[in-house]
Amino acid sequence: MIVDEPGLVLELAGRYHRAAVDRMAEALRVIFPPGFAERIGADAVDDLADCILRYAAMVLLLPSTQPLDTPDDLRAFARRHFLPSLPMALRGVPA
Repeated sequence: MIVDEPGLVLELAGRYHRAAVDRMAEALRVIFPPGFAERIGADAVDDLADCILRYAAMVLLLPSTQPLDTPDDLRAFARRHFLPSLPMALRGVPA
């Protein structure tokens, strides 16, 4: 669908973004270590969920001069682009 109908994907992303953020935030609360979500706060969890979804959409929809085919490629992308854009509440927070 992303390749065949990118316009529709963007339309649906805009329409359902809030619901997707809510679901991602709930998933993060499940996978975080016990007490971590409470320590960083609900706003930081929501911000991280939004950040993850925006970067996932960017990787899936936009062309790149760098390959993003392997786990190592994705890790390099995350180090270069994703980690610096994390919400302030998550920078330097020990796990």
